[in-house]
Amino acid sequence: GGHGPPSGYRNFARTLNSIRREFPATEAVVGGLSAGGSMATAVWLGAPRRWTRVLIMNPAYGVDAGIQQVQLAVAKGLAIASFYAASIGVDWGLGCHYDRQAPCFRAGVCYTDTQQVSAMLDFGYQTWKRLFSKEGWRAMGLSEVQMVTTYRDEAINDPRVEKAYHQLKKLSKYSPKSVHFCYLPHNANHAWTNECVPGVGQKNGR
Repeated sequence: GGHGPPSGYRNFARTLNSIRREFPATEAVVGGLSAGGSMATAVWLGAPRRWTRVLIMNPAYGVDAGIQQVQLAVAKGLAIASFYAASIGVDWGLGCHYDRQAPCFRAGVCYTDTQQVSAMLDFGYQTWKRLFSKEGWRAMGLSEVQMVTTYRDEAINDPRVEKAYHQLKKLSKYSPKSVHFCYLPHNANHAWTNECVPGVGQKNGR
């Protein structure tokens, strides 16, 4: 990643498609959650003929306007980075750290920096725009697409996800492959595939 164009994310998407080319199979699924949802979208658009199914979960095509703390940190970090060529740390908060301890042991990291956040958001937005380009038209009909997101999600940009769904649905009219869309209840966690229940631990498969 890094400040500016998110080349690290793009290179990772190309690497996944290269691996898929080297190890062909009858069927292959690419999927991801949050930033991984953006990555799954980018991998699919980069080589749609190599994937029979795409699972996009709470894709981070943008950050919800309500997350003022993150926005402020990103804005401050970019301002400082542009002047000092540096970055500042971003901590996702005590809740994030709690989830990674017993009894939850949720995977992931709680501490990053503004350059990485900026690169991730830039990559998500650029990937989202690709759905509305010729790449989106070419990809449809080659893979089955399923998008799952939380209604009024706490982290991602809902309008952008909804527009992506409508674009996919529109394109699917011209293809034999189907597009499925599912909204989870409003109280579902952003990381709903690995929800942590205090005192119980992980509650998967919601």
